[in-house]
Amino acid sequence: MKKLMTGTGKMDYEHFKQIKFDQRYPETLQFAYAIDSMMQLEANAYPLLKDVIQNLQQWDHSGSADSKGAAVFLLVYDYFAKKLSGVAPRPVTHAESVGAYQYVFDYMMQHFKRTDLVLGDIQKLVRGEDARPASGLPDVLAAAYTSPYKNGIVKITIGDAYICFVRYPKTGLPVIESVNTFGASSHADSPHYKDQMQLFQNHQTKHMTLDKNEVLQHAVKTYHPLK
Repeated sequence: MKKLMTGTGKMDYEHFKQIKFDQRYPETLQFAYAIDSMMQLEANAYPLLKDVIQNLQQWDHSGSADSKGAAVFLLVYDYFAKKLSGVAPRPVTHAESVGAYQYVFDYMMQHFKRTDLVLGDIQKLVRGEDARPASGLPDVLAAAYTSPYKNGIVKITIGDAYICFVRYPKTGLPVIESVNTFGASSHADSPHYKDQMQLFQNHQTKHMTLDKNEVLQHAVKTYHPLK
């Protein structure tokens, strides 16, 4: 956050929204178990793991759903979180680096039969039976944390939910945009059960208003709670 805001001066609204939805790590990764050694590993020395190693080493630190590096990193993150649980913060060793790459290779081959996966192949945003490729990684600003889903796929269970941007003009009502992870209903038979998923995935919002006349003009149904 500090790096994204440093030197920006007066920030415009669109820039502010870009920061809110940012899913990229800084150039220098900041984790308890430093993985710098993984980035320096000689890929050609490990022919079987070469593609996996290069996908991480060429990664731009983005958590986009179409990133191969992000797919490798997600599995590396989970691997070290379990393997080094309770171990004091430190850099990972050369042997641990090779072990992590081997784990990623084995995981991808076991569940997907290939290693050229992008993040969205492994990580999904799930609503009912609808499972869509999902962006996001742990500890980025627009963070995503996962749980096992099925067939080696994980689903996002912690992260952004309801998002609302509000601007206050000098006169008139606030200008409001919002988006929900899935939709405004928890009923599977409702048209609003998952009608916001694509907006959410695209980091887009929809118009909202406190103008009663506008609300009534677009209302599908009106009723009185006491009648």
